[in-house]
Amino acid sequence: MNYIVLSQTPDPVDLEASVNAVKTFWESKGFTTRTETNSKDPGLIRLYADQNGGQLMSYYANTKGSGLEIDTVCIAGDLGAMYEELDRQDASASPTPTTK
Repeated sequence: MNYIVLSQTPDPVDLEASVNAVKTFWESKGFTTRTETNSKDPGLIRLYADQNGGQLMSYYANTKGSGLEIDTVCIAGDLGAMYEELDRQDASASPTPTTK
């Protein structure tokens, strides 16, 4: 199992400055980074970072805000038990649809 964290904000950011700040920080922690842009969407910059072992992070900044997603390395564990602990409710490893 692994943890996924997603954070988004609608606050405007300086695209270049925010990406450079995150890139500098991640590289100082030993991550390898790469930046992607798309000529069809010039208001978007996406920064990726990874480390040996499977941890992956991405940061994006666009004219409407920014976001951060982190996927941790895989660890041994019981996903259902983790959800029960986090949510204090019944959970399963894979959600099942409900009908009304």
